[in-house]
Formats: sequence, C-alpha cells, structure tokens
Amino acid sequence: MLKLSAKCRKVTGVDLSERMIAYARTQKERLGAINVDFVCDDGSAMRMVHDERFSFAIVCMCLHGMSWKVRRDVMKNCFAVSQRVIVTDYVSPFPKSILAAGYTLLEVIEGRDSYRNFREWQREGGIDGFIKHMGLNVVQERPWTDGFGKTGLVSQ
Repeated sequence: MLKLSAKCRKVTGVDLSERMIAYARTQKERLGAINVDFVCDDGSAMRMVHDERFSFAIVCMCLHGMSWKVRRDVMKNCFAVSQRVIVTDYVSPFPKSILAAGYTLLEVIEGRDSYRNFREWQREGGIDGFIKHMGLNVVQERPWTDGFGKTGLVSQ
C-alpha cells in the first residue's frame, strides 16, 4: 500500500491488526509518505469510518479468513466508498500440488475460526464464487501464475 502513495493523491489502509497498523505507520514514517492514513478496523464498518470517495478500494487476501457476513459487509462498504474494487484472494478448487498443502497449512496456523472460514470459502467456490454470489461484474481479472489465486477489478 505504501507503494501506492507515490501514485495516488491519498491512500487509506484498513487492517484489523493493531500490530500491522503499527508496523505500517513505522514504514510510512521511514518512507515519508505523508498522504497515507491507517485505520484499525475489520473493514465491515468502513462506511462509518470514511465519508470520502476513493478511485479504488482494494481487498487483498483477507476475505477467505472472514465469516460470510463480514465478507459481505466488507464488500458493501468498499462500494460505499468506491465504484470499483480490486479484490485478490484464493480460487477454488486449488490446483493439485504440494503447494496446496502449504497454503492450507498456513490457513490452519491462522487458527480455528480463520480455518473454518477458509474451508467455507473453498466450498463456496473461492473468489469466483464470491463474486458471483455478490452479483458483481468482473471488469478485468488476472490469475496468479501459480494458479492458487486471482486478482479482479469488479464493479456493481
């Protein structure tokens, strides 16, 4: 996100982890990125945090770890602040390879709730299933080179 600060007038990062926000603020100071703000929140209340409009909202590798309700609320609130959302997350099913076991193990390490949400994400069709269920339009998409995820620009 800090890389975006060189290309954008204003950047606001939202993360649930106080530790990640503290780290990001340290990096912001190190880089002198004065046009970057951070908010500690799960993203489901973003509309209440910001009354601004953004060119894009970006949701990167977090939806699979959230409950369905929080996922839905995050996306709704992204569209409350932007007409276009860039979303990056896992596909389903994973390609058959040893790397699949590694990605799955990472999700197990995240904890019981996160892993349960990840399994639900996989059962529901991953990023493609989520986009379809939310009734979003894919403007552009790019699969990861390893086949385990996808980045898409979506609109309502």
